[in-house]
Amino acid sequence: MNEAPASREDIRAFAEAARGVPDRLVMLNLGPVTHTGLILLKTGFDLLGFHRILDNYGVRHTPKQHGSPSSETLRKKKGPWGP
Repeated sequence: MNEAPASREDIRAFAEAARGVPDRLVMLNLGPVTHTGLILLKTGFDLLGFHRILDNYGVRHTPKQHGSPSSETLRKKKGPWGP
């Protein structure tokens, strides 16, 4: 995964296209994990050299399972729709 990190436009286009790909895994490289020193200090996990990715399964799962206030209320979670 040595490609350049994805832009906002890349992410938006990927998310739109990924919703229509149910039968195979497709991924978008979001770039390297940042602040790896702080993560190591606070968690003990060394993520140096790791990349963040977005995949079509996550794109399809998130709104389906977490996209409404009622579904998150059942989980006792807060979402972007309010405190």
